[in-house]
Amino acid sequence: MDSAERGDCGRCSSRSCQCIGEEFWRREDVIEALRIRDACALIRLARRYTDLTQQELAEITGLTQPMISLIERGKTRRLGRERQQRALHGLEARATLLPPMEEWGDSQAMAALEAVSGEGPNRAGVNAAQISAYVMLWARAASAPPAPPRKTAPVSPAMVAALEDVTEALRRADAAHGSAGLAPFAAAQLTAAQRMLAAAGEEGVRRRLYRAAADLAGLAGWLAVDAGDYDRARPLFAAALRSAHQAGDVVLGAGIASSVAVQSYSLGQGLQAALIARTALERTVSRATPLVRAMLHTRVARGHAVDGDRLPALRALENAREAFEQGPSDEDPSWLYWMSPGEMHGQAAAVHLSLGEDEQALQLLEQADRTYDSACVRDHARCTVRSAGALARLGELDHACERAHRALDMEVGSVRLAYEVMGLLSDLEPYDDEARVAELRDHAAPLLDSALR
Repeated sequence: MDSAERGDCGRCSSRSCQCIGEEFWRREDVIEALRIRDACALIRLARRYTDLTQQELAEITGLTQPMISLIERGKTRRLGRERQQRALHGLEARATLLPPMEEWGDSQAMAALEAVSGEGPNRAGVNAAQISAYVMLWARAASAPPAPPRKTAPVSPAMVAALEDVTEALRRADAAHGSAGLAPFAAAQLTAAQRMLAAAGEEGVRRRLYRAAADLAGLAGWLAVDAGDYDRARPLFAAALRSAHQAGDVVLGAGIASSVAVQSYSLGQGLQAALIARTALERTVSRATPLVRAMLHTRVARGHAVDGDRLPALRALENAREAFEQGPSDEDPSWLYWMSPGEMHGQAAAVHLSLGEDEQALQLLEQADRTYDSACVRDHARCTVRSAGALARLGELDHACERAHRALDMEVGSVRLAYEVMGLLSDLEPYDDEARVAELRDHAAPLLDSALR
């Protein structure tokens, strides 16, 4: 392989670089293997066209060196679904020049924050394969070393506390009213966090600042997901993962990874979502509280359900219920306040809806309606629209319209809610000549116009 295909990425030394250059990805046989998502074929082609060793390919794909050898010799031509997805993500991450494992330090975290805070000139995007690989690398990265000494500035704990308070207020506003209009405020606070980190020198203050920046960048990414701006969300999540790593807060990192999983299954990438959430579970196995585990298991369940894998979805859902039933803990992170009985019922219902089981889902949605936290208006509204959709598909038109009107009366500004309403209106198309359906369309028009313009 020539230097255009390896060792010329500008980030790694030529001796250690495992990035795969664009010439490899332009080959017709490689393009075809990518099109049909054949990881075994890609591994054989990488051995043929590059000088990556079997051991290096094992590190890239998460497979063992003996398995790479079997694939290269044609003895293994198919992988299981999870191995296949992990191998593809690893290979595709090298195509986009993801930073190698050792580059998870202070300077890389600062650069990631600068890129998303509006202060830096480079605002390059992060694609779907790359953000998934970021989660895998976050889970495997060594503990962050102390930042190098720097000139100090008067960044006090009180200043950090103010940043934390604003982040919490933004989170509560999003839960109550949806993400509409909140992104500029989050961006301004993220710029402030990045500037404070650039100035602060005391190690304890810097770690707390990194935790605040991770929480804020993760929230900003979540706001972008709720607004349907997935391209904007990915680099924010990447910056959040790096900051959480510098803060040494693996539970916060898992929370950020869970948002990446939501984005993945929202885009129909169910197995990817399940892998991301399972990775977060494994990374926090000795640190996560029961409620954190319950939340992550629901992400696994949602991912499998989106892919139509009923048994893994129901197993993950049962794991979530068992963890949730252990109850809250004094160690629960403050950002998880929304993990209520209503949320558990709503997530379980969403699993059954994805599996086409409307009657089971409707029972759970009824329970969710009665038990949602009063602060979580947006999620309650989405749950109510889902119950309207289930009722419509079951032929209960009057009840469906009543539920939908109730959800719209909550006046939540959210693109994700708008998508739910669009799905409901699609289910109601056979009844378009009914006056009550026309009335519902009129009621929904302001939300759809503002959220989807």
